[in-house]
Amino acid sequence: MSCSLISITLLVFSSGFYFLSSIALATPSSYNFGQQANTKTTNAELASIGNRNYSSPQKHLIKGPSLTNAFATYENPTYGITIKYPYNWEKIEYPSIGLSAAVSDLIVNFEAPVVNASDHWREHLMIQVLNQAQAKKLIPQNETTLGGMHAYKRVENSTMEISNLDTNTQTKLDLKTMDVWTTNCNGNTYLLTYKAVNSRYAYYLPTIQKMLDSLKIADDCVNQQSQLSRATH
Repeated sequence: MSCSLISITLLVFSSGFYFLSSIALATPSSYNFGQQANTKTTNAELASIGNRNYSSPQKHLIKGPSLTNAFATYENPTYGITIKYPYNWEKIEYPSIGLSAAVSDLIVNFEAPVVNASDHWREHLMIQVLNQAQAKKLIPQNETTLGGMHAYKRVENSTMEISNLDTNTQTKLDLKTMDVWTTNCNGNTYLLTYKAVNSRYAYYLPTIQKMLDSLKIADDCVNQQSQLSRATH
């Protein structure tokens, strides 16, 4: 069985400086839950690279046009999340780690259909939950709303270089990322990340906005207050 070795370099530009981030394709047999959370997110990013040969957990692929008005509903009872997504997008769910053991928990990734066979990237919306320490590292640019709650947003550009060592070729991708996040009364931060090739960012943005607008997060504080109110009457 033959395999291809792919090297990926990610340059993230922010506030006049950039840093180099290397993506590990192999994971040691023994690692802690924090590393496991990072590995889940890394694998989700790698899953967006076109022409790939990989196995993702719980994949649901429906072929069709890239934009549609037909939406399905995704629910995650563990974190009380409900969101609508295009029926022809690929839904990839991940086993929950739990914030008691990790700094973040990647829940689900929704990937747009492949545009053509030579496509190097699939636009996607990723949802993960962060603990308070990890959420403090997020740097907002603007205020917004998400799931009916006060939220923050950040948009930045990055460059990813994909080197295929077998064919000795390189592909440079100019990416644009939008992070939107909100924190509930329990201190959990819900981070939704939309990442697209720069030239297609605006094309998918209306669909992404519909997904963001449809998000609902169960508010345990409101439920508790409602139960207390009924108990006192």
